[in-house]
Amino acid sequence: NKTGSRKSTVSIYAPRLPRGKYTSQPVEPIVSETYTIRRMELAYATAALYVRTLWWALIGIPISGILILILFRLPIMEYLGAVMILWPITIPGRAAIITSDQRKLYIRPTIASFKEEAFYLNPEGGTPTRIPLTWIRRVLRRGEMYVLVGDRSKVVLIKASAFSADAQGKIEGELREEGKL
Repeated sequence: NKTGSRKSTVSIYAPRLPRGKYTSQPVEPIVSETYTIRRMELAYATAALYVRTLWWALIGIPISGILILILFRLPIMEYLGAVMILWPITIPGRAAIITSDQRKLYIRPTIASFKEEAFYLNPEGGTPTRIPLTWIRRVLRRGEMYVLVGDRSKVVLIKASAFSADAQGKIEGELREEGKL
């Protein structure tokens, strides 16, 4: 039948829901104890993340500095080579300076919680923040910290040790299931 009419179809958007996650019972949040992140903890976590992310530069730049010292005898090149060799030593100091502004965010007593595919941070006297798993590219466990790496390499630190061992297992299981850990 070629009368020029087309069969119309209606398409309804239905989001794909993960299997087995949703029940008729509301999900209880996993709540941490109150915690703060001290300045040195923040600087150490930042420096460790920097080293793990840019390990290749920590090797390549000092080696290049050694080669410059061996191959060139100009004073400016010797200075450049020495700076390149000593550059990795400056990482802890630079991490402390870089995190000095962020320290204000972490020095307040904070309660973190995890519920329904998001982290929630509720600092005392501050604005509560929701960090959805869709914003998070990956989560790294570094010692006592969860390092949430988000869009454009922005980083949020949450003290993992503020959660009970059972709660940490549940959070990490959920993060593995989502492909974030």
